Amino acid sequence: RARTPTHPPTHPPTHTHTHHLHMRVILNSPPPLLLLLLLLLLQAATPHATPPRPLAMGLPDPSIWPQPASLRLGEQLATVASSFTFDLQAGATGPFMVAATQRTLARLHETTQLHYVQAYPAPKPLPAASGVVHSLAVTVLQPDTPLGLDSDEAYNLTISATGVAQLIAHTQWGALHGLTSFLQLVQSTGSAQVIRGLPLAVVDKPRFPWRGFLMDTARHYFPVAQVKKMIDALALIKMNVLHWHIVDAESFPIQLQTRPLLAQYGAYSYKATYSSQDVRDVVSYGLERGVRVVPEVDTPGHTFSWGAAYPDIIVNCSKVVVGSGKNTPNLDNVLLDMTNDLTYEVIEDVVSEFGKLFADDFMHYGGDEVAKSCLEEVPRIKQWMHEHLHSSDYDDLIRYYTKKLLGYAANANKRPVFWQEAFTNNGPGFLPANAVIQVWIKSGRMDIINAALEANLDVLVSSGWYLDQQVYRALVFPSCHPRLASLSDS
Repeated sequence: RARTPTHPPTHPPTHTHTHHLHMRVILNSPPPLLLLLLLLLLQAATPHATPPRPLAMGLPDPSIWPQPASLRLGEQLATVASSFTFDLQAGATGPFMVAATQRTLARLHETTQLHYVQAYPAPKPLPAASGVVHSLAVTVLQPDTPLGLDSDEAYNLTISATGVAQLIAHTQWGALHGLTSFLQLVQSTGSAQVIRGLPLAVVDKPRFPWRGFLMDTARHYFPVAQVKKMIDALALIKMNVLHWHIVDAESFPIQLQTRPLLAQYGAYSYKATYSSQDVRDVVSYGLERGVRVVPEVDTPGHTFSWGAAYPDIIVNCSKVVVGSGKNTPNLDNVLLDMTNDLTYEVIEDVVSEFGKLFADDFMHYGGDEVAKSCLEEVPRIKQWMHEHLHSSDYDDLIRYYTKKLLGYAANANKRPVFWQEAFTNNGPGFLPANAVIQVWIKSGRMDIINAALEANLDVLVSSGWYLDQQVYRALVFPSCHPRLASLSDS
């Protein structure tokens, strides 16, 4: 959804380049030919802005990623002093920015720098340095701005030919991105660290306010250290949301004080769980790096693991699970029993405790792949519907459940996020005005996106961006990104 654009702080004249969202997939020791093929396919399918004029030097051209909104490069080079430090000025002297600059300094001093591994011809001699970068002056104009959907993440970064470097941002969140861009500009010659393309001016702000990555810890458990590593990776490419798909049909790994049996019986093992302190630790870790942590509790489908602790709150639809006739075997097809009072007691407790553990304004409530065939296996459910809803339409039962769930979300003071089915199965007007629709199915996605926007709802687009579908997307849907780009002003 379009929002009033935020304006980056005082910026010098620049040559503006189109700002694209780039995706880079890092594989662990991939076959070289496979990696080359993936990179070539992704590059061929990604629209590129006109790059700055190449610099005829022996190092790769200066690179900031994602590509900034505006970048101006000169032809000079400066060395980075071995005693380099940060000069924290107005609004940047608090513990938050002190810690951020210390992390940046530690990365700067790492022997292994984050650069593309490429083969180059014999390097030409580098030009003589025109200056030395002794420090980076950091100014934050509004240091107390909380992290949220509408946070201003713009920043200006300038480095003169003599090495005078300055970073200005409205908020600490923009300053974090500026620090990352500065780090990306530093290159190693083997004997020294240098910054090329000086004088240099970057004026940058994100194109999308929600730049998220979904991590599923229910199908595959990840220890806290690995969740934090993912947050580090997101921060390095200026993404700002970890969508934590923390529970699902396969396991319920989060320990809750109100309902401890859910993890005790629903997790893979005791070791494959997250304590309340683990969750707070991850949320705090993300906040320090400008990454919001948004949890997902997917219901009423995808809830088989809940039944390990509370068998009565899920529907016993074994035919749907094992597969018969047209049905595909799938644990995700097992639903909560939406006719059982205990179901609502449990879900209310879960939503309430999640709301206290996760500080973000948003919480994802799922709503996808609700298999009505599961309900059809249990005659008593339709009897309950006749008695209580005066209906035989299973959609009415799902709406009954969703309305109760929305009440729990409101009590937890969270903006609800749902997968697209919660919108498409109920139509405009059913979900509240503050709901967010996440589109994930390729078929008809543009119609769904447009319908949700016309209903004045915020939309997240995941369709086409599953990491295991990127080669397929590049070949079959090469116009995916440009088509979505046309929605930016709608």
